[in-house]
Amino acid sequence: MKKLVMLLLTMGIFLTGCSKETKEEKANRECHDTLSSFVVSQSFIKKRLKAPSTAKFATIVDDGVSIKNTKNCTHVVKAFVDSQNGFGAMIRNYYQVTMTYEKDTNRWHLDNIEIK
Repeated sequence: MKKLVMLLLTMGIFLTGCSKETKEEKANRECHDTLSSFVVSQSFIKKRLKAPSTAKFATIVDDGVSIKNTKNCTHVVKAFVDSQNGFGAMIRNYYQVTMTYEKDTNRWHLDNIEIK
């Protein structure tokens, strides 16, 4: 019985993973995916830090973190990051990243970035 359950679970995972997603379906999913926008915003911020390897980003459920999906696949991410400044001290910076997912190229485009 255990073997049968394991076999069914394995087949279910395999079949689920084999489904083909069209380019348009992927673009629409990504356009509304707040988790992706949150992660991509972090990469835009890391490029602007003095010591990016020391960065400790807020989690998506932390107080002070918000993600808004506005029209035309534009996302506004507000969050914070703790990282070392030029003197080696850990500093908390609050940021807001406005970015747009471009469906035709399947890439995120940075529209505006503010770090305070």
